[in-house]
Amino acid sequence: MGLPDTSPVPKKDSMGMDYIPVYADESASEDEAGTVRISPVKVQRTGVRTEPAARRVLAQPIHVPATVQLDETRLRSITMRAEGFIEEVYAGATGQHVKEGEPLFRIYSPAIVQAQVDYRIAASQGSREQGARKLWNYGVPESHIASLDKQGKMPLAMDWPSPVDGVLMTKNLVVGQRVMPGDELYRLADVSQVWVIANVPEQDIGRVKLGDSAIITVRALPNELFVGKVAFILPELDAETRSA
Repeated sequence: MGLPDTSPVPKKDSMGMDYIPVYADESASEDEAGTVRISPVKVQRTGVRTEPAARRVLAQPIHVPATVQLDETRLRSITMRAEGFIEEVYAGATGQHVKEGEPLFRIYSPAIVQAQVDYRIAASQGSREQGARKLWNYGVPESHIASLDKQGKMPLAMDWPSPVDGVLMTKNLVVGQRVMPGDELYRLADVSQVWVIANVPEQDIGRVKLGDSAIITVRALPNELFVGKVAFILPELDAETRSA
């Protein structure tokens, strides 16, 4: 910060700051050596780090927005195949978690009661499978059919169990309701596995392959990372966003 000054030995200026050392080989022409020389002081100041050369796979991650959706292959519809009347509703709130085998509702169906009578008659004659066919056609769970062999008195109403673990996405029944064949009473979703739909720009979609690893972060859980695999690539681009 003062006048130009040099010293043949290490020295401090009037403010107590060390003079910057200059080495003789720094004066060599870069063209003569064919290399660029940087003094150790400048290397230290710029934070240069060195590492031995090695073969590596260069990967450039793609950061894209995405949405979490239900796995369409894990949706389940509870639909009646026989006419009946709802006597009790156990799973009565949308969003409620239910477990496999947990009763959803109690129903009285004359058609199912008659099928139970036919089943017991056929079972007593050694034709259990033939007698159970009508109950299977009505969608009656195997667990209820098996209980008919143990019960002495014929049940007029039955508790309908959940076929899977899941969440109630829709509920379309109330106590006292008459249901007809084809009526969907519940729709269940297994949320143990979900889909993450990513919107990849057109210029990057060629770099995405089936089986590639994907790391997912969600705003609700900022400190957690979820790892998945690319399972499917849609065959067309979105016309508005030009993404796939």
